[in-house]
Amino acid sequence: MSITKTAGDLIKKLREAEHLSQQELATAAGVSRSAVSLWESGQTQPATSRLGRLFDALNLGNEDRRALVAAFGAGDPE
Repeated sequence: MSITKTAGDLIKKLREAEHLSQQELATAAGVSRSAVSLWESGQTQPATSRLGRLFDALNLGNEDRRALVAAFGAGDPE
């Protein structure tokens, strides 16, 4: 299993909670649909520079932002 599988599962869960397709999330986050697919499958993780747009696209509050960052092991968001 990939080390980012839990984070990928969380991105998928949050995306689905917002009723977004992978393409819609990709457009809002400024990435390709395949990038979102790779995140969700745990093969890659979002670049730190993309997290703000990802958080906004998923309409995340501080608690969910921290949970997602913790799942990636990237530390506490500013």
